[in-house]
Amino acid sequence: MGSAKSSTVFADRANDAATGASTRRDDIVEAARELYEERGLSRTTVKDITQRVGVTRSLFYHYFSDKDAVTEAVLDDIVEDFLEALRYWNAGRERGNVDKALTDCLRIFRNGIFESGSFRRSLANTENSALYLHFVQTVADRVARYIVDSTVRDFERFHNVEIEHVYETFYMMIVGMTGLIRANPQISDDVVKRIVAQTLHIEGYLDGGAQGAGFAGTGAGTAHAGTSTRTSTSTRTSTSTRASGSNGTRRADERGTRPRAHS
Repeated sequence: MGSAKSSTVFADRANDAATGASTRRDDIVEAARELYEERGLSRTTVKDITQRVGVTRSLFYHYFSDKDAVTEAVLDDIVEDFLEALRYWNAGRERGNVDKALTDCLRIFRNGIFESGSFRRSLANTENSALYLHFVQTVADRVARYIVDSTVRDFERFHNVEIEHVYETFYMMIVGMTGLIRANPQISDDVVKRIVAQTLHIEGYLDGGAQGAGFAGTGAGTAHAGTSTRTSTSTRTSTSTRASGSNGTRRADERGTRPRAHS
């Protein structure tokens, strides 16, 4: 028995080397994500995942220490999908139409964070509250970083940024919006949009306000140019200093011990 099992593991790893380690790992993550959406988190086992991919449990543990580890990889995958949608939004913003830019962004936010499916419902369950909090904190961190390094940089080319601690403000706003919409899913985008505008002190840019000219259409060409965008704004004065000055403190200690999925 031991010899047969060893031969199977060896064959799996040889095949893995031939197809590419990253590809096999991605296959496992994709299978886990599919199963979580179909069955929910607690109803999916490591055995289910390996059977879906067609690999042994030994090969699964070659890449992931346990189910929690692959769950974290699934969450990272979802966050990256959300960021890709934001990059697309950022590249297509219309100049002067801040109202539409916020409306479109909120729609992406609702779809990305509250998309229906067994996995999202599982995350919202009490027994997975720590995992859900980790997911929300990861989204808030990565989205705030992206917005500060792209959209805010575009905005300050034409206008003053009227808030201090820019990264922290976006981080808290994203966490707050998540809690608000989760508690009150029927709240309209218009109400949320006006709360966002008040928080960022950009109320004058809504409803076709004259202040909006020059802002919302500068995203084209910046969505995938993070490094050059950050470098080109290094000569900004007070507003840029406030935005970039928070970088040193922006990484909060929220990660801590990795939350464990309830299974």
